[in-house]
Amino acid sequence: MVFHNMKVALLVFPIHYSHGCLLQTYALYSKLKELGCEVTVLDRQPERTPFFQCGITILKRLIKKLLFGYKGDIFYRNQFPMIIMAEQQHFIGRFRKDIISVHSSLELQKVMEAGHFQAIVVGSDQTWRPKYVPNVMDYWLDFVESYDILKVAYAPSFGTDEWEYSEGQTERCKSLASRFSALSVREDSGVSLCEKYLNVDAMHVLDPTLLHTQQFYYDLIKVIPERESFCQCYFLDRTDEKEAIANLIASQMHLAVNYINTKTEDTNASVKDRIAPSVEKWLAGFIAGKFMVVDSFHAMVFSIIFQRDFVVIGNKKRGLSRFESLLKGLGLADRLVFNKDEALMVAGRPINWDNVQERLNYLRDKSYCFLETSLRYSKKVVTSTRL
Repeated sequence: MVFHNMKVALLVFPIHYSHGCLLQTYALYSKLKELGCEVTVLDRQPERTPFFQCGITILKRLIKKLLFGYKGDIFYRNQFPMIIMAEQQHFIGRFRKDIISVHSSLELQKVMEAGHFQAIVVGSDQTWRPKYVPNVMDYWLDFVESYDILKVAYAPSFGTDEWEYSEGQTERCKSLASRFSALSVREDSGVSLCEKYLNVDAMHVLDPTLLHTQQFYYDLIKVIPERESFCQCYFLDRTDEKEAIANLIASQMHLAVNYINTKTEDTNASVKDRIAPSVEKWLAGFIAGKFMVVDSFHAMVFSIIFQRDFVVIGNKKRGLSRFESLLKGLGLADRLVFNKDEALMVAGRPINWDNVQERLNYLRDKSYCFLETSLRYSKKVVTSTRL
């Protein structure tokens, strides 16, 4: 243990049913624990919805059902996420005792005052994308601006290579960014954004899920499934075009098509159809398949971790920088496709996993070194900014 009982607050992307969100939170939590830290996860949830607002929403759905044949559940959408996450509770139980859910900046401040933390780490995922989090300034640590503690950013993401902050937000972030002891980002485009708009140097590091080896995830699953003749698919945005690509690849490889996600993202689906599979079952889906067709960043990540040949279908609206950055670093830039012709061509080329693993080991060591060093020293920690 490097940091014996060092008290660290880990501020993360709002915990919800996304398997990628859960796994990247647990991955960084686990790595900090390995370093000997006493970790408290700060789960910054949106402001609580007033009870009367829930009643209005239910009434609107009832009217839509009676007049327009609305097929979704009347009493549920996102007000009761625990229903969707029912099968994920076992996994969350691994670190539930160390999670504190907060619903406002004031609550965050109170937890920090009571916790006597020595450091606060802003966790990964799109925590620096204003439209994706409850209050983006919380993730720039404005609620502890004057606190004399280590402030570390490990792999937050802007989610895009475009600057989405207002002029006022930019000026505020510029001041807050200068107060970080160590600052890193998940994409190489984030390094450029920090330089251009905030006048700070940022280190390019890996997503926390990639700090761990295959074995870490095998230990989570416990019962390892056999590799089967499946073309496994995971789509956040399921479309006819993506299904057609999957079917063409499966036909070319003589595989059956299988989908490892439910209708979790479909807010018009019934509660039963939206329940997310357990994290263990989701991970097992990557091991069981012979080929992966995905459109999600973390589905791509776990295809890489479990060394399954894959293509990832790009979605420009959701942002491409996180895909492009990681794939380029691993020599896999050609696996990002945008149509069936590209997908079929790439799918026919096997991946040299020995070469990928060599690159990944190097990037993993470099990213781990940043995390460990950032907690060891209070001065600015920046070596080479790009992986």
